[in-house]
Amino acid sequence: MKQKGALRTAEQHYRRKQYAQTISTLEPQIFLYRENAFFFHLLGLACLKTGDLGGARSYLMRATQINSDAIAPRLALAACDLGRSDTSEALQMWLEILDEDPENRYALKGLTLLRNGLGREGGDAGDASAQMHKLYPDLRARRVPVPSARIAVLLAGILVLSGVAVFLVPHAQSLVRQQEPERDGSEHTELARRTGLVEQVESNRDTTPRYILSDSELREVFDTLRRYFLNERDNLAAREVNRIINSNATQQLKDQAVTLRNYLRAPTFADFSDNFALDEIRSDIVLHDGTYVRWRGRSSNLEISDEQVTFDFLVGYEDFATVEAIVPVEFRRAVRIDPQLGIEVIGRVRRDAASPEGFRLEGSAIRLLQAAAR
Repeated sequence: MKQKGALRTAEQHYRRKQYAQTISTLEPQIFLYRENAFFFHLLGLACLKTGDLGGARSYLMRATQINSDAIAPRLALAACDLGRSDTSEALQMWLEILDEDPENRYALKGLTLLRNGLGREGGDAGDASAQMHKLYPDLRARRVPVPSARIAVLLAGILVLSGVAVFLVPHAQSLVRQQEPERDGSEHTELARRTGLVEQVESNRDTTPRYILSDSELREVFDTLRRYFLNERDNLAAREVNRIINSNATQQLKDQAVTLRNYLRAPTFADFSDNFALDEIRSDIVLHDGTYVRWRGRSSNLEISDEQVTFDFLVGYEDFATVEAIVPVEFRRAVRIDPQLGIEVIGRVRRDAASPEGFRLEGSAIRLLQAAAR
């Protein structure tokens, strides 16, 4: 991707609610856009949408440093502070904004929520998170100007067409329904019904496929994969891809499954579904390799370098109860971690024989949890 087009591409991702893609597009360009307030504002908003409040605050702070007069990023920063239960910072920001704009409806609503007790220690964090996104303006849709010389022509056309609209509308609606865009990659979900799917395994073969399935079982697995893929349940789809590529399926079917895997999307805190429990991963790491998990715990042995952040993830220890597992985690970008706070991590499972559990996590998203009393 050309650097100069990264910001425009990221904005398009954001408007399509593809927040993880927004972040992955922008973060490699931080040095190039280091003095661009809109860049950091957009990146901060995307982090807010995914629940990465630590990252959101860092980027929004930078946006306000570059352009201290802009109100929109300051409103987003105040909302972020509320989501982090830092009500004093949120209050100060809203009061400063009201000094400049006494009628600002977002700041006024924030003060009202504070008066009603939202965001205070011991309050419902879920309520604060739900209200957070109502306290700042989202990106506005761009208005496309219509040349004035064309307005009369458009009006005349409307008058002419209105006479036949009664006849055209039902047919137009039918066409729209028929032409609704399918998900990218949908063309690879069709299976040749008359083609055998089982690869003949030679008796002298050194390795045996992990999953030995009949032709009908392979068709059922692929049907399940197709259903998950078309319904955008990508985590479950990734599992079924693994089932096929580690089976006695033909190379053609394996290649088709791998092609579908290339269209799967990384989840965010805003849209994560179909989580896998620790015991599910332990029971068959191969089957879950490349799937995503969303677990809570705490960090230990934190190491930060210019290129990555690594730590041992104490799964299940967010409330100091029980360490269910110790899993290595690696983020290939800057993330905010406070060893004194619990964390929630979205990570991609990767087989790793050197890990105590036989797998590690490639970090995708992270957020801090509120402090819990010991």
